[in-house]
Amino acid sequence: MQQLEDPATKQDVLLTTLEGNDCAFCDGTLTQGRYKGNDAVICSECETPTVQVW
Repeated sequence: MQQLEDPATKQDVLLTTLEGNDCAFCDGTLTQGRYKGNDAVICSECETPTVQVW
């Protein structure tokens, strides 16, 4: 029987993978945070979300 991965684990991997990358919209750095109540990766400078999960 195939085991299913926990969706939360995939979300954590995605957010962690993007953290520390450069923002596509300014010279800021991406950090994990919250955007409109969802877990997200947002720019530390312009606060633009790159990814949000719900």
